[in-house]
Order: sequence, then structure tokens, then C-alpha cells
Amino acid sequence: MKISFSQVTPSQIDQLADLANQIWHEFFTIILSEDQINYMVDKFQSAHAIKEQTEHKGYIYYFILEEDIPVGFTAIRLENEKLFLSKLYLQKSARGKGYASLAFEFIEKIAKENDKNFIYLTVNKYNEHTIKVYEKKGFIKVDAKVSDIGNGFVMDDFIMEKVLNPSKLTEVQKMIHGYYYMPSDKFLNKKRMQAKELLYDFNLLMPSEVGDQILKQLLGNCGKKPHIEPHFKCDYGKNIIIGDYFYANSNCTILDEAKVIIGNEVLFGPNVGLYTVNHPIDAASREKGYEIAKPIVIGNNVWLGANVVVLPGVTIGERSVIAAGSIVTKDIPADCLAAGNPCQIIREIDQEHPIPLP
Repeated sequence: MKISFSQVTPSQIDQLADLANQIWHEFFTIILSEDQINYMVDKFQSAHAIKEQTEHKGYIYYFILEEDIPVGFTAIRLENEKLFLSKLYLQKSARGKGYASLAFEFIEKIAKENDKNFIYLTVNKYNEHTIKVYEKKGFIKVDAKVSDIGNGFVMDDFIMEKVLNPSKLTEVQKMIHGYYYMPSDKFLNKKRMQAKELLYDFNLLMPSEVGDQILKQLLGNCGKKPHIEPHFKCDYGKNIIIGDYFYANSNCTILDEAKVIIGNEVLFGPNVGLYTVNHPIDAASREKGYEIAKPIVIGNNVWLGANVVVLPGVTIGERSVIAAGSIVTKDIPADCLAAGNPCQIIREIDQEHPIPLP
């Protein structure tokens, strides 16, 4: 099949809007309600919305053509040193043919031609298949955000980013994006010292004092009513993103060289450790001082028991429970009870039939 890309012209916007409506209803019914799909298509992918984006917001749309017939589309926006990949959608009949890979190559070419070293995108946190595809393409989770889009709906997304030329990265960028870096870098030393000073103040608070203001200075993002018992330790703080009503018992340690994204209503028992950082296995490289880090993601309503350790690159799905003393080395799906070293799934948790309470 001949695959090509063609920039959408003003006269083709109606055709693009029809294609978008079709694809959204083919694909997103798994993770979104019909009402939300209809609302989001009208708000973001109607002919009026696309015209507004292209004329006033810097978006560029391209058809993905199979034998000159549109089977999908992509949208980008060029920003400072980054290219924002806003959309990449294919009809159901066009999936599994390698077209997405060709689209990524096309987008990377545009980024390089425009001297952009990063491509970033947003993806629904529950779109697990697409997240895995992006990860295989070299994207890494660097942030999370919840956006109120009106009409009672929100977009609950990860922000993922890919580096095109690692040689252009600063040490902090290498650290965040999963490349070997030198922690002795002056900027990183300064940031660790700033975190230590805030932690010193936080851990010496009187029991009657509230540390929310310190946590807001320390952490990258802090949801409603966090409660972290002393003694709390982290390396940078700014790489930690915490949702609403987070609770961590005493002696929580988070080594946040890469991003640590924690959802809503999450509970940590005493002595829980989240470690994003690792060292080279061979002694010669290790002696040079290099480190490497991978992000950790903890979903909503997860409970980590006492002395649980979560290692670099792990994602724990929503509502799962990790038993005390477990060492989590690989991803744990949602709604599971898991335990052991290495941590393994014991059984699924029946969320539809909670235990009777008084």
C-alpha cells in the first residue's frame, strides 16, 4: 500500500471533522462514555474547533493517506524547543499495518527540520494499549494532569515526551528522560540541597503544626489535603506529583530522580520506599559516578503495606494492594492483591462486592 501525508487545507476541514468523528466513536468507547465522546468531538474535533486551532492556535493537521484516501490524521504544533503531537488517529481498518510507525517517522522528520529536540503528547491514563505503543516508540512519562473541559467532564492524562538528540541534553534533562547522567552536576547538587533544607523544616514541625505549605514548595504538584508523617525523605521533591488525599506513614523515602506520579486516595504504610534511580551494573561505569532513572506510577486508591519497595520503571494499577515487605520489580495491574520478593499477583480483588462494614 502507498502511504503518504498531506497537509489539510481549509476546504478539507469538514472532511477531516467527519473522519475524526468516525474514529473517536470507533476507538474511545472503551475508556470514555458516549456523552463524553460526543462532547469532546464537538469541542475539539468539530469543523469549527479545527478551524479555530489552525487559524489562531498554531496547529497543523495532516491526513494520513492510503492510496490517496484518508484513513487517519495527525496534528502538531511547533513550540520553543519542542513539537507537540496533539493527535494521531487511524481508522480501525488501517490499524496494525505499520502506519502509526510511518506517522511517527514523518513527525520526527518535521521536528528535526524545525530544530526541535523533544516531541511531547498527552494520553489518557486508562488508554493502556496506546501508552505501551508510545513507550515502545521511546516516549517516557514526565508529568500528569487533570483538566476540567466543562460539562462535568475532565481529561485525566499522562504527559509523555521523547528526546530526538540526547547529546543536546543537560544533565537534569538526561535524568528525567532516562539517560545516564552525572548527579555531581552543579545544578543537580543545588536542587538536592534545596530539597534537604525544606525536608529539614518539614520533619521538625511540631505535631500540632501542618506542613502543607512546605510540601507545596517541595513537591512538583500536591493535591488536596496530603498527610505525610515524619520522617520523610526525597532527593529533589519537584519530580514528585501527588494526587488528592495522599497519606504516607512514617519513614517514607522517595528517590525521585525520574518522575514519581501518585494518584488520588493512595495509602503508604511505614517505611515504604519508591526508588526511581539505578546505577550501572559494571564496576568501571559505576566508579565514574553515573546514574540512570525511570519513572514510577502509583494509580488511584492503591495501598502499599509497610516496608514495600517499588523499583525503577514500575507502574501499579488502580485499587491494587501490595502486601507488607514486598519488592515490586514489575508492573502490577489494577484490582490485584500482590505480595512477595519479587512481588507477584496473589489474586484479583472483587471491587463489586466489598466486605460488609458495621
